[in-house]
Amino acid sequence: TKNEPKSKLYRLYDQFDNAEKSSNSNKLCDVTNEELGIQSETESNSKDKITELCRKMEYIIENFNKLCSASSYQNCQHSCKPFIYWLYGKINEDNYNIFYIQWIYNKLQNLLEKLVFEKDQKYTFDRHYSRVFDMEELQNKKLLYDFFEHYDNIKIILESENSNVEEYCQYIRYIFELHKKIQQQYNLTSFPSYRNELEKFKKKFKEDELTLLKNRCIDDHKNPLF
Repeated sequence: TKNEPKSKLYRLYDQFDNAEKSSNSNKLCDVTNEELGIQSETESNSKDKITELCRKMEYIIENFNKLCSASSYQNCQHSCKPFIYWLYGKINEDNYNIFYIQWIYNKLQNLLEKLVFEKDQKYTFDRHYSRVFDMEELQNKKLLYDFFEHYDNIKIILESENSNVEEYCQYIRYIFELHKKIQQQYNLTSFPSYRNELEKFKKKFKEDELTLLKNRCIDDHKNPLF
């Protein structure tokens, strides 16, 4: 909430947002109109933006340990997940088309191969991450990831006498509504996009956890979320 200090995850996102851009002396982030399917110069602004994003990605990957340390985010050095979900957020913010998104993922893979895998770095940037192209899916995946990362801290607040409990309850209801919608879609199609998120949700929210939410957050008895 507005009155609470930023979580360690959001401080890490801030580190990524405020990161410098690489000099691009190796030309790894150069891009052509053909790669992006650009037909006119009116699209050059978006081209400049993804070049900047690529150079920022390069700087972040090169300086990952330093940025992690500044954020105090737990286990940051051992997982690239926060960076991947930060990137999902950037792609979603600018509503790139499929050509741009494919280019971004290809450059990410090139950067990882050059800066991480070849050097056998201690932190583990996953070789396999989801190349998500659908804007709604990008947004939903990041929303769910952020929620899972914050939930243990939220639980502490729910168990306390914090005056902001209702604000957190609103956030929880929003996420549970989103989960319900995704679960309904999955039941109809068995589309695997959200399989990991649904399994994580099921594992996390067993009866004792749901009981806490029912006790602390008012639920709609006609249309229960918990």
